[in-house]
This record gives sequence, structure tokens and C-alpha cells, in this order.
Amino acid sequence: MMLGAVTGRRGRVLGVSAALAILAYAANTFAVQLGAGWARALSPFRYYIGGEPLKNGIQWADAGVLAGTTGILIAVAAASFTRRDLAT
Repeated sequence: MMLGAVTGRRGRVLGVSAALAILAYAANTFAVQLGAGWARALSPFRYYIGGEPLKNGIQWADAGVLAGTTGILIAVAAASFTRRDLAT
């Protein structure tokens, strides 16, 4: 949503979103094996399934990180969208 509000280009948003999703999944899956363990902390997949919620229950700190990131992205999207000139 944030990318769409900032750029306004559907194709660009879909391409960048797909690329970011693939990179985030790859960072979560392969970062440790490639010696870049720090990159795993940048992936939302780590916060979503890293604490094994089915086995250990919800990890409230991880849920807070995801909720905070979502809130920030929605705030940026709302601010960007209100500044766009939709009449032209």
C-alpha cells in the first residue's frame, strides 16, 4: 500500500513488492547458510514463523515488531496519498 501511495504506478508496485517478498523469504531461509545471519533479522518471515508459534505459542515481541512496522508503513502511505494530486 505504501509503494502504491508513493509511486502511483501499478506495474512498478507489483514488481517491487514481488521482488521484496522473494528477497525477504530468501533472507529468512538462506542467510545463515551464506554467512549473513544479520540479514535474517530484516525479514518479516523471521518474526512471523521464527518463534515456531504452533509449538511455543505467540511471541509477543515478534508480533509487536510486525504491528509496529505495519503501522509505520500505513502512516507513510496515508501521508503520501494525501499529498498526491488525483485530479490530473
